Amino acid sequence: MTNLKSTLAVAIMVLSLPAAAQKGKKKEKEKERVPVFNYVIDDPMDVFGRQPIPPDTRKTVLLPDFCFAGTKTIADTTLKLEYNNGSHNALLPDTLSNYQLLRYVSVIKTYTDHTHTYKDATGKLQPLPVQKIIHRYDKTSTNKWLCIDYANGKPYTLTEYSTDIVRTDSSMTTDPVLGNNNTIVYKYYRTARQ
Repeated sequence: MTNLKSTLAVAIMVLSLPAAAQKGKKKEKEKERVPVFNYVIDDPMDVFGRQPIPPDTRKTVLLPDFCFAGTKTIADTTLKLEYNNGSHNALLPDTLSNYQLLRYVSVIKTYTDHTHTYKDATGKLQPLPVQKIIHRYDKTSTNKWLCIDYANGKPYTLTEYSTDIVRTDSSMTTDPVLGNNNTIVYKYYRTARQ
């Protein structure tokens, strides 16, 4: 009977060893496991919290009265302005932080000359597109402009009065992403011919 008991004890021990070993392996795997957090994020900005919509912006740009916003079009003729600083670099009027940085303004006329033609890539005759400067304004001192009228070739001087506003224009754009409005107010000061 003791022999039977010892055989039985050995058999139970042999059978329980793999179960105990597996329990130890399960505990080791549980220790190695990294916790997983299941988040559902609908809006990527929710991670950082809702961002406020930036307020509408309003900027004022001061320009001489011989300037105008955008382009002017009559039939097939378009007038536009080109702005340059002292280094002859192109400027956009809505980016001017100080009107005194403006040194050169050119009035450019673009039109179609129907009396002169050229052949396009398909061999058809097309009217000639022409682009030329019709006025040029050069800032010669802190409150003086030299104007050259290319139609008659005569220069004349303009004196500016930056505190005397003669007209205003405005343009508004809406940011498609943020939804805020950006307004640019153009104020034109008086210039007088000497």
